[in-house]
Amino acid sequence: MGQRLNKRLLAIVSTILFVVYLFVATFNYTIVGVNRIALDVAEPIFLSERSRSDLSIAFLSDLHVSSSHESLARLDELVSSVIAEAPDLVILGGDLVDGSVPDEELQELRHGVAVRLGRITDVPLLSVLGNHESWTNPVAWKRELNRFGVIVIDGHVEVFGLLGLCVRGFGDAYSGKFKHVEFPLNCSEMTKISVTHDPAGAFKPGVEGLVLAGHTHCGQIRFPLLGAPWVPSDAPPEAHCGLYEDSIRTVFVSSGVGTSLLPFRFGAQSQWDLISLTR
Repeated sequence: MGQRLNKRLLAIVSTILFVVYLFVATFNYTIVGVNRIALDVAEPIFLSERSRSDLSIAFLSDLHVSSSHESLARLDELVSSVIAEAPDLVILGGDLVDGSVPDEELQELRHGVAVRLGRITDVPLLSVLGNHESWTNPVAWKRELNRFGVIVIDGHVEVFGLLGLCVRGFGDAYSGKFKHVEFPLNCSEMTKISVTHDPAGAFKPGVEGLVLAGHTHCGQIRFPLLGAPWVPSDAPPEAHCGLYEDSIRTVFVSSGVGTSLLPFRFGAQSQWDLISLTR
C-alpha cells in the first residue's frame, strides 16, 4: 500500500513539474522582454573626448521570423517597442528569419521583414547578416534590406560624425563568411563598436574593443547549475551569453528574440537589448 502511494505521489509531482516546465518554456519565448544594460566605456579604446558622453543602442538579434501571421505580428510589436524607446541607433545582429521557411515563401518573407524593419526611420538602422541570411541568398537580403533603409555593414565601416561613432561589421563566422575590416583613421577619436553574428568572430586576430554578437540564443535551453547542453559556436564558453571581458575586448552576446530547431526556450529569456554607453 505504501509503495503504491509513493509511486502515485511521484507521478503527481512529476506531472506538476512537467506542467511548470512547459509554462516557463512558453513564457520565455512568447513574452519578449527588454534587457536594459549599461556599459561603462571610459577606456580610451572605446570612447574619446569627441564622442558623446552617452549613447543608447537598441540591439536586436536572432528574430527568426517565420511566414506565419503570428510571427509577423510579433515583429510588428517588436518594432513598435523599439521605436517607443527612442534609441540613438538600432543594430540588428543577424538571423532575421527562421531556417525552416520553404524557398517558395522566402522572397515574400524577405520583403515582409524588410518592410516592417523599415518603419524605424528616425535613427540609423544597421544590420549584419546571420547564418540563415548567408545560406539563403545574401545578395538578395542586402538588396531588400537596403531598399527599406537598413544598412548592411558586413565587411565595412559606417561613420556617424554627429554621434561620434564608428560601427564596423564582420561577416558571420559560423557560416564561414567572417571578414576582418579595420577602422579608418578618422575613427581614431570616436567611439568604436564592432558587430558580428556568431561571437566566435570577436576572438579572431585583430579584433578588440566593444563587440556585439548574437547567434547562441544563450543556449536557448539552459538548466540550473548545468547550463546549456549545446551552443553552436567556437567562442569560449564564457562568451556564449551576456557580458564577457578580457584585457583587449568586451563582448556582449544577446539572448535574442526567436528560437531555432525547437519552438521554445527554457532558462534563456526571449529579449532585445537596450544598451546605454556611458563614461
